Amino acid sequence: MVVSHAQEVTRNFTTLSYNKVLQNQSNNLTEGTNSSQLISQTEQQTAEIVRLLSNFEEKTIPVVFHILHANETQKVSTERVQAQLTALNDHFSLSSVIENHPNDTDGIYASRAVDTKIRFCLATQDANGGAIEGINYVATSIPEWSTIEGIKQSDNGTVAITPDGILNIWVAALPVENGGYAQMPNRGDLATDGVVINYRYFGNVTDTNYGFKSLTFLVGQYLNLYPLSGYSEDIPCSDDYVSDTPISNGTNSGCPSGNHVSLCEYQKGQLVPEMVMCFMSPNTSDDCKYMFTRGQTARMHALLDSTGVRYGLVQGTTLCSSENIADARNSKSTTDKLTASTLNVYPNPATSSVTIEVENLTPHTIEILTSDGKQVFFQSLPDREQGLSRTIDISSLSAGFYLVKVQADQTSLVQKLTIE
Repeated sequence: MVVSHAQEVTRNFTTLSYNKVLQNQSNNLTEGTNSSQLISQTEQQTAEIVRLLSNFEEKTIPVVFHILHANETQKVSTERVQAQLTALNDHFSLSSVIENHPNDTDGIYASRAVDTKIRFCLATQDANGGAIEGINYVATSIPEWSTIEGIKQSDNGTVAITPDGILNIWVAALPVENGGYAQMPNRGDLATDGVVINYRYFGNVTDTNYGFKSLTFLVGQYLNLYPLSGYSEDIPCSDDYVSDTPISNGTNSGCPSGNHVSLCEYQKGQLVPEMVMCFMSPNTSDDCKYMFTRGQTARMHALLDSTGVRYGLVQGTTLCSSENIADARNSKSTTDKLTASTLNVYPNPATSSVTIEVENLTPHTIEILTSDGKQVFFQSLPDREQGLSRTIDISSLSAGFYLVKVQADQTSLVQKLTIE
């Protein structure tokens, strides 16, 4: 059953306020260390790893969904859970794009979109090798959780399973205006680590406002991403600690079009457009969002690095079956539009030249952009022939990360390029 809700209700995520409470409680801290110090250490460590990252290796995170239900409406089906898991993999793999986004008419933000190389699969074992169900149905007598503490407890709720090695996601009946919340790194007890999402905004195939992408936002927060409006609810224009996202002065709703700008950031004397197409723009409608940036991706991989706070999620033998892993890697959404066109860039990394090939598209232009959107190569293709194979001299470009962009009438394809 798909749950509808009144469209006039404003859905908000409560991660920042929830984590502020956890930070004040400091339940999981060693003597002599406070929460602010731990968070500061995490940020310093993250920044250092981000500086050293040159590429992203694929990582698979095992997941358990705890479905808390007081009635049949709240007992979301296994098909709906599987659809949400497929969508989560699609979003983190950039399986679809929104061409010519109304707030990105020059394609600057589209050029920053990347496949995060982070995948998700249903867990089949706990830390001790015991068999578990990746979809865990839990009957409860609580029709709506007005207080949140009990969701992750054994009485009426359920405790986390191997929270240092599995992403636990509780799907529960929160008040309609509460979309959910994530426990960010180094806040709270390990026993409560994970994500809580309102069942109304989970795997809802009919809702283009609050359908699949609420969970994507919350998992991003669990992996140490802040909303584009920053780390604080109380400080306007606070930072999200990502260099290739603009700072937003607040949340947006719907799908802002035209030159919808932030009031926090200027470039060359002009206010910059807001990145409303990013998954970390929390209240933008689902049908307006499609991307994570490279900077956001680096930040998440830093957390999963061998020295990162959440390395336990990806270390050693995965707790998922091989079939689940294959599904995660090969996931293609039935709910998002996929393009049949392909862009191949090789060799990659490259040194002196690179070959660009396109299939099933009639390209007009080729661009090479720096990771922050600066154009360093442009070539017009007036012949307008389907397909493309072109070798380009890049010997004059400095070593670093670039984006290759091929533009057609209504379509653009983007691929990351490393120059050594």
